[in-house]
Amino acid sequence: MNLLKIGLIVLSVIIVTSVIIVLALKEKETFVTFPPNSIPRLRDRTHVDLELEKKATMVKGTKDTPIYIIDNFLSDTECNKLIKSADGKMESSPLTRPMEGDKYYRTSETGYFDGTGIQDVIDARIYDLVDRPAWSAEKTQLQHYALGKEFKEHNDAFDKDHDKEFWEKGQRTWTCMIYLNDVVQGGTTNFPAIKESLTPKKGSAVVWSSLKSDGSVDQNTSHQGTPVEKGEKWITTTWFRDSKLDDKFLKIV
Repeated sequence: MNLLKIGLIVLSVIIVTSVIIVLALKEKETFVTFPPNSIPRLRDRTHVDLELEKKATMVKGTKDTPIYIIDNFLSDTECNKLIKSADGKMESSPLTRPMEGDKYYRTSETGYFDGTGIQDVIDARIYDLVDRPAWSAEKTQLQHYALGKEFKEHNDAFDKDHDKEFWEKGQRTWTCMIYLNDVVQGGTTNFPAIKESLTPKKGSAVVWSSLKSDGSVDQNTSHQGTPVEKGEKWITTTWFRDSKLDDKFLKIV
């Protein structure tokens, strides 16, 4: 066997070995751990994406991280009634874990739907929009941002290591946020990684998936509620999980 043949054999071995290593690393990178009671069909976003694309007034974000905007999802009257239903029920917004060194990380107020007035009707409409069962939804939150209040950059999905108590009950899949008023200035919803900024529009719903198609967390959905510079800001937020919640009125931050 001449040196040329030996060289070709060695080169082939190197190439094959390199391919095997790359594939092994890729498999390791894409390996996803799911919560104990995770239901695969609730992580499958294909159908939901297709339906939301049809319903959306516009789609922002990117191809891999679409953000669906549905204008006039609620009427002015419905928005006003929801804000009114929060009277006397708001408290400082909680966090899944304290942010060390930053006590102003989330400075809004939060209340929860309790079936008052039209709340159950709105919940049913949200479940239909996202096409997820009611038993996979956390209790819808009402959130109020007074002048100067904000929620700094965060991801709605749970971190398996840092939010284990919440993650074990199911990973968050979809977020449905509804603007209940027009903000005079500030209070935008920003997605820094994809350079997207949404201006609050009364009655508009904003929907996105916190997970990629393989079930891993989409870091591009990390977002922030910027400080309100003039006026105030009211929204509702409904989070869906990839599991059946024992208590449909579960209060989660």
